[in-house]
Amino acid sequence: MTHQAKTCIERPRKIGAKFSGRNFGRDEVISEVAQGYAAKRDRWNGYDPNQYKSDVIEQWNKIDDAKNEQKDLERAKKREAKALRKQ
Repeated sequence: MTHQAKTCIERPRKIGAKFSGRNFGRDEVISEVAQGYAAKRDRWNGYDPNQYKSDVIEQWNKIDDAKNEQKDLERAKKREAKALRKQ
């Protein structure tokens, strides 16, 4: 485990795995990678630009699409109102 019981933010189980006979598995996954001095202190170590694209850029594209749809609806309403006024 990577933390002590007293520093854990989740409430403890009523019956632990030791007494219940069930295997709950590990709490956290720890990957040990041998790195040098510079790699440990590198700010961008482990940065994946594809992850950024999938998370942030796609989210902003969805927001832009929603804004464009809203603008299209407003334009259509204005055209209808204008057409009704001309009649």
